[in-house]
Amino acid sequence: MARPGTVKPGQVLNPHGRPPGKAKATLLFEALEKAAKARDTTFFDYVAEQALADNTVLNAVLKKVVPDLKQVEFDPDQVNRFKIVLVKETKP
Repeated sequence: MARPGTVKPGQVLNPHGRPPGKAKATLLFEALEKAAKARDTTFFDYVAEQALADNTVLNAVLKKVVPDLKQVEFDPDQVNRFKIVLVKETKP
C-alpha cells in the first residue's frame, strides 16, 4: 500500500494545468528588456553599466552570479606548487 501523499503511476497532480497567460517572471523580463531597448541597449549591458557605476548594484549582481565559496585554509608551503601559464589566443 502506498504512503499517503505519494504519487501513483499515471496520477495527474495538476489536472487543470498552469493558468493561462505568461508567468510573472516572463512578464518582468519582457518589461526590463523593453526599458533597456528604450535606452538603446540590452538588458544585460544596462545592468553591467549600473553595476560599474554603483558598488551596491555590483555587489547584488555578483551575489547572484558568483556562487559562495567555502573558506579555504591558506598554506604558504603550497603556493610554489602552482604556476600560471599565459597563452596567446589565435584567431581561427
